[in-house]
Amino acid sequence: RSHPTLMTEVEKMLDEFSRRFKPEPEEELLGAVHALILKCFKQQLSRDDKVPHVLQTTIKRVCRKFFTPDPKMGNKKHLAFVQKYKRSFEHDFLPEGSRFPLTLGILLRKLKRWKAHLQYKVGERSQIYLRLEKLSPYLIRFQSYDIEIPGQYLTDQEPQVDQNVVLHRFHPDVKVHHTHGFSHRRIGMRGNDGKRYSFLVQYSISHITRSDERMMQVYVLFNRMMAKYKETRNRNLVFHVPLVVPLTHRLRLMQTNEAHVSLEEVYEQSCAVRRVDPDQPLLTYREILHKVEGCEQNAKARLKAYDTICNTVVPDYILARFIDRVVQAPDQYWAFKKEFAAQIAISGFLSYIMNIGDRSLYKLSFSKKSGRIINSEFYPAYNAYYLIDCQESVPFRLTRNITTFLTPLLVDGIVSSVLTAANSCLLRNQDVIRNYLCLFIRDDLLSWNSTKMSMPDDRGQRQLESQLRDKIRNNVSLIIKRLHVLMPSQSDTKNPPMPMNYKVSQLIKDATDKERLCMMSSTWQPWF
Repeated sequence: RSHPTLMTEVEKMLDEFSRRFKPEPEEELLGAVHALILKCFKQQLSRDDKVPHVLQTTIKRVCRKFFTPDPKMGNKKHLAFVQKYKRSFEHDFLPEGSRFPLTLGILLRKLKRWKAHLQYKVGERSQIYLRLEKLSPYLIRFQSYDIEIPGQYLTDQEPQVDQNVVLHRFHPDVKVHHTHGFSHRRIGMRGNDGKRYSFLVQYSISHITRSDERMMQVYVLFNRMMAKYKETRNRNLVFHVPLVVPLTHRLRLMQTNEAHVSLEEVYEQSCAVRRVDPDQPLLTYREILHKVEGCEQNAKARLKAYDTICNTVVPDYILARFIDRVVQAPDQYWAFKKEFAAQIAISGFLSYIMNIGDRSLYKLSFSKKSGRIINSEFYPAYNAYYLIDCQESVPFRLTRNITTFLTPLLVDGIVSSVLTAANSCLLRNQDVIRNYLCLFIRDDLLSWNSTKMSMPDDRGQRQLESQLRDKIRNNVSLIIKRLHVLMPSQSDTKNPPMPMNYKVSQLIKDATDKERLCMMSSTWQPWF
């Protein structure tokens, strides 16, 4: 109220973000087709290979969402999109139609044809770079000396308002970032310090945004502890804190950098060079297991499929060759490998103690300049009993391409020592961690519960919190127990004492054991 002009500027800026930076209809349909392909690969394999009813319902929902024109909205671009694609898409995929695929294999082939067509159309406009003056004339003319660059109050540093960076103007180029079927606009903000700050404009579910904010606080807390503990401070261990700034209920800014690249992007670049379909490992996996008795329940067949894919489709040098091209100076290469090994270790350590799974390739990124690991969608999942649930056969991702790049020297040396040091640090502060985890799990459970049912009033929320008290305590106890599990137990006087890192070495062995890796979901890409 005391700054009406500033308030008007901020509201106008947020309105421009929400209206001007939406993905195109073709980009949204490409994301839906990509999600349907993944859903097909996740279906339980059977000998008859029929399309499950759940998948048919999902396809119907996609058709209704994208091809129901609303004349009242008057969106000419959407009406043209519906007119162009509606008939052919529904003809191919509506279960009531005569051309609906009878098997999952045929459905996958059709979806992949649509994906290739949409990728061509999206890349044709290639919107790799867009001009801000065409997207938003208001933002290209925007100039202010009162609005700060977002995210400066979310770090572990004491805010100093007089030293905060102020937004000077927006960068004229807007990059379209395509990854894992999603399309986001990357905008640049030029601060009064002359630096450029890049953010992805993301449309996200509010529950996920709140989970990401809570994980930011976990990273900040653990970084503070590791900075004060001798063993972790000497190794310069620090979690990358991905800054997430909510703008509206469904819109947020996520700080990013041009140097960040995901493991999935590394893999897809390698497939493009080798002229191999990125989905070929998943198709080979389906082809082998579809023919055997018991399908995915047959452990020997899964191991055979894993070995076949490793030997014929996915080599183990993809990551190493990519980094060889990016980091060329020998001293920089060695420093990069050491930092990457330490980051893989603390990322895997946090995955293990908090029982966070589903670390697919697109969820694990790293900086080509520093080797820092950036985790996305990194938060616990809960079962129907409100307990953290992760039924994966490996404790964290340490697959072939990662171990080949790091070599046994760094896996047995740096990765093992970092895991031990990080565990000792958190054990030393377990009383503080226990109290903080109670707050974290409480908020996360309430947020997760709100996605399952409508939020109760104040009295109902207090009752829900009292019911969840035991669940919160159980979840926290399981996390603290995992910290104690990695420490060496009291050795028996009759037996020789075990090495200090014996249990950590056993954990690394479990993460790299191919008999465990082959039992992972095919979409997790255990062969990479």
